Amino acid sequence: MPPYLAREIIGDRKPAEEFAEMPEGMRIKFRAIMPGGSVYETSLATMAGKRVSFFYVAAYPGHQAYLDEIGGIYNLEWPYTAAIRMKSVLQINDVTVAEGAVVGLAQYQYLQVGFLRPGIYDPLDPVWETTNKPVRSGNRYNIFITTQKTSLHEVSRLGHELEDEIHNFLLDNPGLENTTASDDLIDKSLYLSGMTYFSGVDTYSEYASKLVNVVAVSHISMGYVCNEIKPVYFWFLFLGINKGGAHIDVVRGVKCPTSTIGNSDNEVDWMKAVGAIGTDMESEMFKILYEPDSGEDEVDAVSTGEVLTMASIQGIPIHVLKNPATLEADLAKISAHSVVKNHIRSFVNGGYVATIPQHEVVIGNWVGQGWIVADETSGAAGYMICGGLHGETVVLSGGSLSKATDDFFITLLKLGKKAWAWGDKKLIAYTGVIAAAIHLAATIAMIVSGHYIFAGVCFALFVVSILAAIVLIRLLDNYAWIRTRRRKYAFA
Repeated sequence: MPPYLAREIIGDRKPAEEFAEMPEGMRIKFRAIMPGGSVYETSLATMAGKRVSFFYVAAYPGHQAYLDEIGGIYNLEWPYTAAIRMKSVLQINDVTVAEGAVVGLAQYQYLQVGFLRPGIYDPLDPVWETTNKPVRSGNRYNIFITTQKTSLHEVSRLGHELEDEIHNFLLDNPGLENTTASDDLIDKSLYLSGMTYFSGVDTYSEYASKLVNVVAVSHISMGYVCNEIKPVYFWFLFLGINKGGAHIDVVRGVKCPTSTIGNSDNEVDWMKAVGAIGTDMESEMFKILYEPDSGEDEVDAVSTGEVLTMASIQGIPIHVLKNPATLEADLAKISAHSVVKNHIRSFVNGGYVATIPQHEVVIGNWVGQGWIVADETSGAAGYMICGGLHGETVVLSGGSLSKATDDFFITLLKLGKKAWAWGDKKLIAYTGVIAAAIHLAATIAMIVSGHYIFAGVCFALFVVSILAAIVLIRLLDNYAWIRTRRRKYAFA
């Protein structure tokens, strides 16, 4: 706080200079490149301790008016799910500072966030430390940033403030079963989630420091906490949006440990311990904040540590990959999505060591992989997961809830399982005929209403659905005929 003195030692460590105000060249900068390319840049000091939200709103006034009329995106029905257009918004404490490009609902884009630290690069050629985050239109994100340490006292204060706001919200909205939390309450709960994560990591890291005689300096760290939507599809048909789960993605967690007794091994041990603390907090944070009332099912969450623990309990072999010469043969033994294997390739070929279960792990309704990429020399590591409640293939350095409500896909899977159990295998194929009929009806409706572009899309989907149904029915007929022949021969 002014008046203060800043002593400059950057660059060639020229003699100390005194300033009445911190020069811009000595400030840490924050930059966000929105989907579509628009740029927002400011000093980190203007954002410290503030809530940074990234979310989507309707791109056009008419679309927003329609969403207001029906009560939001969760009440959208086909074919309007395909017609609504969204745009991303970046806010700092409810003030909009940037907007992104127009996109369809439930589509993926990328948000790039970066930091510029003075004193380590040539000021004439600044190098931004950036990360790219896949973002889905309709989701709400909090970008939580800590400049040094996050205190339990601050998290407690935020929690009490949110508790009071929720209490007032309930008083103003009797009949909670018909009430949806306001966007403001959702954003504040996401911010509290992120701060709870950093506070927990910092608190337990302090304990670890005392055990191994290490003093650690925290640098700028950042992550995302996301309130997810869940798109509902059926035979290429985007039927609507359900409420999804939540995930945390810690894209930057920087700490520098120094042994007080000059033992570098203690610094490596401390880094490994803090890595384990960090991955556990990614799931524990959700369990703490989403703890249900008595009588309800307990909230479960997923993290890399949780995945590896469950793999051990379930008897799934865990592989350690470190040799680039045998990497392809080692990866051939692993059952994982290509994005997982490509991630591991890039790190093992760069000198890191990867640890991963042999195949996917099931935790609640969550199905996916968790793995660690580590630098054995320093103990620094990335704790990754890939998968989710709805078959996502986005790599997260974080955790996720393992259960969401109203899972339409689970219902469809149960129906499909029953159909196969009943021996009525054509039931699955005939759903394609039903879907084709819906697409054809929609084509006629769109032509009558004058929406010719959507009519063309609906007609194309009709053709695809009917062709797919015919192929499936023929394949199943052939399968049944072959199986009957085999049974006859076996009987003979």
